[in-house]
Amino acid sequence: MNKGELLALIGVIIAVCIPIVIFLYRRYFVGGFLTIKVDFSNGLSAPKDVIQEHLDNEGFTIRDKSIVRHELTWTYKITITNNSDNTAYFPRLLYKNELFPNITIENLEELKPIGSKESVVIKVKFYELSDTLPTQRKRTSEPPKDFDSLELLLEYYNSNHAKFYTLYKNNDKINHQSKLKPKF
Repeated sequence: MNKGELLALIGVIIAVCIPIVIFLYRRYFVGGFLTIKVDFSNGLSAPKDVIQEHLDNEGFTIRDKSIVRHELTWTYKITITNNSDNTAYFPRLLYKNELFPNITIENLEELKPIGSKESVVIKVKFYELSDTLPTQRKRTSEPPKDFDSLELLLEYYNSNHAKFYTLYKNNDKINHQSKLKPKF
């Protein structure tokens, strides 16, 4: 084999390999770039019952000195945005239910794809009971401290059925995209 034939063979091999590499890259490694944003909407505090009454000399309840159970509710909205040119199929939002038994998250429609540059908004409610004096109850104008440990995992597919992940950690408010399933 002379030098010209060898260069021609190398050129053919490169001409065949480059499209195959591009095809495989697009099929398995190019997907949506979904991000999650959690925004505080509002909070509500409602007294439920008097747990321990404090009575005055005449037998009347002094509400400011009695321990009262308050039901606290914080409302958030989660915005999931597709920041890519690729549609994300079968999106699924997961969280650790055992860490947050008093949370309700609206369902994300798995059969509705999130198109390029589209956003989906779902609501979250976080509940807590607090037994305190009325003057010492938690304020719902700011998020609860427990909510900082919330982690959300978003699974989605590209058009070639390759799976992708976005892990959102509420304590640092950062989205971590990954092709492999992160520790959750």
